[in-house]
Amino acid sequence: MNRWCRLGGLAGGVLLLCMLPAMADDPEKAAETFRSLYGADLARVRESSENRDDVELAGRLLETAKKSTDQPAFLAILCQTAADLAMIHPVGFAKAAEALELLAGQVPDKAAACRERLLEVRQRQFDTARGDEREAAGEALLDLLAPIIQAKEAAGDVAEASALYRRAKTIARAARSPRTADIDARAEALAQRTRAERQIADVRAVLEKDPANVSVREGLVRLLLVDRDAPVEAAKVLAGCRDKDLLKYVPAAARPVEAAPELACLELGEWYARLAEAAPPHAKTAMYARARPYLERFLEVHVATDLMRTRGQVALGKVTEAAARLAAPPPKPAPREKPAKPAPSQPAVIKPGPWVDLLALVDPAKDAVSGTWRRVGPALVLVDPAQEARIGFPVVPEGSYELLGEFVRTSGDDTIAIILPVGSRQVGLMLGHVHGKASGLDMLYGKVPADNETAVKPAKFDNNRVYGVRVRVLLQQEVAHIAVHVDAKPYIEWRGPVSALSLGTTWSLGQHGGLGLGVSNSTVTWRSVRLRMLSGEARPLRAADVKAAPLPAPAVVKPGQWADLLALVDPDRDAVAGSWKREDDALVLNGCDGARLAIPCEIEGDYLLRVEFNRVRGGSEVAFILPVGPHATALLLSKQGNECSGLYWAKDAARMVTPAPLANDTPHVLEVAVRAARDPATIEVRLDGHPYFTWQGPAGSATVWDPFRLPNAKCMGLGSWNAMKVVFKSVKVRMLSGTARPLRPPG
Repeated sequence: MNRWCRLGGLAGGVLLLCMLPAMADDPEKAAETFRSLYGADLARVRESSENRDDVELAGRLLETAKKSTDQPAFLAILCQTAADLAMIHPVGFAKAAEALELLAGQVPDKAAACRERLLEVRQRQFDTARGDEREAAGEALLDLLAPIIQAKEAAGDVAEASALYRRAKTIARAARSPRTADIDARAEALAQRTRAERQIADVRAVLEKDPANVSVREGLVRLLLVDRDAPVEAAKVLAGCRDKDLLKYVPAAARPVEAAPELACLELGEWYARLAEAAPPHAKTAMYARARPYLERFLEVHVATDLMRTRGQVALGKVTEAAARLAAPPPKPAPREKPAKPAPSQPAVIKPGPWVDLLALVDPAKDAVSGTWRRVGPALVLVDPAQEARIGFPVVPEGSYELLGEFVRTSGDDTIAIILPVGSRQVGLMLGHVHGKASGLDMLYGKVPADNETAVKPAKFDNNRVYGVRVRVLLQQEVAHIAVHVDAKPYIEWRGPVSALSLGTTWSLGQHGGLGLGVSNSTVTWRSVRLRMLSGEARPLRAADVKAAPLPAPAVVKPGQWADLLALVDPDRDAVAGSWKREDDALVLNGCDGARLAIPCEIEGDYLLRVEFNRVRGGSEVAFILPVGPHATALLLSKQGNECSGLYWAKDAARMVTPAPLANDTPHVLEVAVRAARDPATIEVRLDGHPYFTWQGPAGSATVWDPFRLPNAKCMGLGSWNAMKVVFKSVKVRMLSGTARPLRPPG
């Protein structure tokens, strides 16, 4: 078909479309109209062997769909057909995604099916993309996976959630996503909860056979109390315990907070805070969430200005800060340097297309309107509950835009607000407004959310749960379309005149006048907030806001946190001997006698080391150099042709396991607990989930054979003897006391 015929057909189709009456929800009329407009074009491209014809027609259908949002049946045919055509060739994947997003946002009944297809599109985009495009495609795919995983976890579908986490981890690593550490942490937390449930079942079975076993019974009480966060269940198996704290506090914890006397509230709050400090990572948030209401109630009841009140205030402050740190995502790793030409200077305005991290632009000291806001890593935290606490983003969008965010409410049950500029007006998106009475736009025709057409009733948001919210604001002259999704599900949708919108003075952002966040009578952590302009531009309020932030200092790893040590390693800088290199996300050693590499992280205190490795070839030892207080030793696995495994001390290797075969080309998991803060020191070793050996003795006797000595005795190390190949897939440390201090940022 020549160019003029094609243009003529298009003009005729547009004219016919303009002449048609609204088809509303009549599927038959919609199908008939589609055939009359595009039937011939569809037949032509299906007969053609040229895939780009399909993509070109998909683009035309998409443009028509954007003008037909008030005709759901017709819109569905246009978007579904456009997606089918565009998915034929990689050049059309973006159009397919746009068509499915449009349909999901406009027709709620189609949203679930659209999300499934959109996941397929994003996966194809990711699989075919290269370079920077692959990183962007990976982020878009992770945006889709995150709420799906959260929904699976909330529904108790552990197997499916775990499978999706594995998929997300693969994508995040391949895309070099800044969310990699966060995804790893969430996956590990789910795995820990799963292991805890298995452990509870095992302990119950042992207790059934031996009900008089006090140690097992107390272990079950702690598992139920901490790992499952079920004090009522813990109280039911308390009879027979001897631990004084358990006998004193568990019965009280099983009753409502309001039932606790004044002083008991303070003691229970402090007790739960101590449990949180020692709890496994997956249970810490729940323990701090238990501690907080006791401390808040104590301060409500105990009004005297004395040392007891000061004690309660200090305890509550520590609990709030600790909960905020847990709710915040891990810091983003520094971007890898690329040997490309210098990047151009940042534009003065934000144009349509890319996502922009708004939290990176916020300065709480400058942008807070009311309330105490702080940064915790990359997150933004309101640490004190206050009436209508507000903070503005120093960016004003002028046009259509999309906002994507994640938040965790850590205490309270009142409003989480997002202040939105809409043309010449502002409006508040209120989530869980007035203690969960309703969600909606505030204000619409002068009415609050509970009383206007956008009301969602009831509007319960659980504390200590991550929620994802997506807001799309579309402007067509003086008509606005606002669509809100929560956890990837349609939540609120409104279309009408911009003049109907207003913002109550209690939520005003003052000089900012643009985007902002608000919280009432609650504490909230915003893990991420991103903006993407769809049309127009976003204007920064401060010139400095568009400049790149300085490289952050390495973070100190404190007790209870797992740290990915492998992410710190640069083989060119850290290798002492042997040939070391990175392959994908693993560290590969082609060994020699005394091959070793130092991990650039100083360890001071007791710790748990976990290493996943595979000896691909060779028959001699794999070495793990371990700080032991101010000294160091080497753990040697499969020394001298499988003869023994053990610790290398001053005179010889302590032969803890004899013989000690180590299967080649087989994944192994090594876990080492080093406790050297007190004499005697202990080192407990587990291999592939089973106890391997335990050593106990004076920490000062530790030493390292010279071929495995590192320049810094406080650093851990990896190594081997003889010409062998070893792949280290994961190296993580969890501090039990003291700190781990990275000597440089990851990457």
